[in-house]
Amino acid sequence: MKDSNSIFIGALFLVAAVLIVLNAMGYTMGIGPTAIVLSVVLAACLIKSLVKLSFGGVLFSSAFLLIIYSQPLGIPEKLVPWPIILVAAFGTIGLNLIFRKSINRSKYKARAKEFRESHGNVFVENIASSDGDYVYEKNTFGGSTRYIKSQNLIHADISNSFGEMKVYFDGANITSEFATISVNNSFGETILYIPRKWEIENRVVGSFGSIDANTYSADEKVATVIIEGNVSFGELKIIYI
Repeated sequence: MKDSNSIFIGALFLVAAVLIVLNAMGYTMGIGPTAIVLSVVLAACLIKSLVKLSFGGVLFSSAFLLIIYSQPLGIPEKLVPWPIILVAAFGTIGLNLIFRKSINRSKYKARAKEFRESHGNVFVENIASSDGDYVYEKNTFGGSTRYIKSQNLIHADISNSFGEMKVYFDGANITSEFATISVNNSFGETILYIPRKWEIENRVVGSFGSIDANTYSADEKVATVIIEGNVSFGELKIIYI
């Protein structure tokens, strides 16, 4: 996380510095100060999304940059803005459906290694076993409610696009000291109902979306759960029960 944050902040300052110089020299390509500021923010989001392997963040940041610079780049007016935005939206959904599961497995292994290094060798890795260690739930268009019953939860992959998805974890059990929940939400609302005995570490990135996750410290902690992923043009809520 520290490396990702350093890249994000460093890229923000570098892009800002370059644009300030170009603006002072008159090389603005007809782009005003507001657009320059937006360009800095979008470029920073793009770099951070690349680091996080967030399809939504990469595509939407790129889409808005293309919209801002459509005239200098010679992009036809009929493609601006909605066709470009729709391409980013459907591209995000398609790429997440195709690659999200394998990417989250890779992220999960990295999180497990990080957790072991910082907390000692307290975690036994076991992915996608028959007893439901690895849970994958998705919802596309419409609403759905899912109840996770895994008695040895290691990793949950939650994907929601253009709909409302409620996921209850109160029936799940974590037998080790560490688990992860990956959330990918695009143009929808995802609500996670989390047991109060799970101590949550929130690492979700919001790409033009909102994250409502109140801080809560478990009095009788039984496990640490890292919630990661991306929210694009939607909302993620974490509710303790």
